[in-house]
Amino acid sequence: MSRLKHVEYEQSKLIDRIKWNFKPDGKVECCPHCGSDEFYKKLTFTGKSEENFRFDGAIADNGSIHDGVNYNSQKTIYCRDCNRKLGVEVKEK
Repeated sequence: MSRLKHVEYEQSKLIDRIKWNFKPDGKVECCPHCGSDEFYKKLTFTGKSEENFRFDGAIADNGSIHDGVNYNSQKTIYCRDCNRKLGVEVKEK
């Protein structure tokens, strides 16, 4: 599985691994505080990479820019708009 496909798969499964700080009435579709339809987790990362450029000013291929980077994703879930803590990610069963 390519790195991008792996990330897309992980994002689609994340919602099933959240222990919410509130009692949801069915499927969670937005922040219960402000109505935002997006949330985030904080990341830390380390490593080295290279950014490619072209002499003619055209956009160069940088598809591998993340290959040398190690990501550490925190478990706390925050609302994208109001930044309130909404829950935590728990391990898959």
